[in-house]
Amino acid sequence: MVIDVNMHALPENSFQDEALLQAFLRIVPQAYRECAKLVAVPGTDKRQIVIEKPRGYANLNFSQNAVDVGARLEISAEEKEQILCGNARRLFGIK
Repeated sequence: MVIDVNMHALPENSFQDEALLQAFLRIVPQAYRECAKLVAVPGTDKRQIVIEKPRGYANLNFSQNAVDVGARLEISAEEKEQILCGNARRLFGIK
């Protein structure tokens, strides 16, 4: 799977513009067994895009904070810890 790490270049209203959000979810190439879905960020009112390959194995979590510059600056220490732990678990294959 190729992941563009420059996803922060998406418009800041990506999660508020439902048509744009749905279009983004549809462009994930399902022919290669990739799956995209929109889910809630646990413990928040924010949403995130989760890209899986194969289905059930998350490869990328992309939250509203990724496109909202103000939110990226205001992220709490607890949220940072959750993100870092989640990334480490995925990196080392820990469930």
